[in-house]
Amino acid sequence: MTECDEVAATMVEGAPDFKTMDETRTYVRERMPDSSPQVIDNVAWTLKALANKAHLGTCPACNGSTRRPVPPEEECYKNNLATYDAATNTLACDNCGGATMALHATGKVKRRPDGTPCLHKYEGANIGRCLNRYTCVHCGDQHTIDSGD
Repeated sequence: MTECDEVAATMVEGAPDFKTMDETRTYVRERMPDSSPQVIDNVAWTLKALANKAHLGTCPACNGSTRRPVPPEEECYKNNLATYDAATNTLACDNCGGATMALHATGKVKRRPDGTPCLHKYEGANIGRCLNRYTCVHCGDQHTIDSGD
């Protein structure tokens, strides 16, 4: 563990859920005004990763396994689904990332304002021809899907 990692670890408690590196750098710069840009950058990178992990919880839909049983309404066409695994008769969890363009479930989700891991309820909005943004009404988690032309 480097000195920058140790400094970042002391800043995690109370840190916000950083959206961008610029936001993280600003947060670090306010707390370390006399540090070099390189040190601020190193601390910011570590802090962003640590703070964002602190704002995550175990997915309540799959209990962190990244897989969920095939629901009865999808049983008839499960073999056509991209994330279907015949050996386990499961799909990638769509609550923790399996519904995104990358189809990669992580087992982790953002927390709601009350601190509980979120069981997402997404609302979609078209943001350009075939590009749709989905935002969770509970925690603000977002992802975009480009359905193509």
